[in-house]
Amino acid sequence: MFKKAILFLTIFVTAFVLETAKLPDVFYFIQGIPRPLVFKLENRFLVLIFFMFMILLFGKKYIHVFSLDVLKEKKMYMWITITLICVTFLKQTIIGFEDTFGLIRLPQLTTLHLFFLLLNVCLIVPIQEELLYRGLLIIVPSKRWKLVMFFFSSITFAFLHTYPLQIIWLGLGLGVLALRFNNIWVPIIAHSLWNLLVTYINL
Repeated sequence: MFKKAILFLTIFVTAFVLETAKLPDVFYFIQGIPRPLVFKLENRFLVLIFFMFMILLFGKKYIHVFSLDVLKEKKMYMWITITLICVTFLKQTIIGFEDTFGLIRLPQLTTLHLFFLLLNVCLIVPIQEELLYRGLLIIVPSKRWKLVMFFFSSITFAFLHTYPLQIIWLGLGLGVLALRFNNIWVPIIAHSLWNLLVTYINL
């Protein structure tokens, strides 16, 4: 059990360092796109490559985490909807319901820039962050450690964002989905929907 805990911690720390490290210029392969649209994109690719390597090493044992069968369950979509509504309510309770709450906003971007924005926030970011912050939470075997990882991953996830007291609710909500379905695709879908909503709607 102790060895597994050390292994999980090592994987998490390695992926965390890859996500947050300042990379040499040679790694920045996206040119001509404003950095906010592809924020830490190169770091995220490194994390994804690292996790793909880990999956090749340990994938057979944890293949159930990536099962697509959960996508056929109607209750999964209900859980995602309720979770995102609760996250929105709790977040707005912290910052207050502004007059602009719920208003649609359209980013003034070229087609190419819009494509990279959506690719980043709706696909790459959710997959990378959920593998890092909820992936290990799911596969930790001990219930006691799951609880520790639940709060640890949510807090770490929150403090890597600009407004941690608002994002903590999203981290907790995604953690609940991960534990409820024991599947990584559920929080990935919820995270992708959340990012899409906050990109176009003032939530």
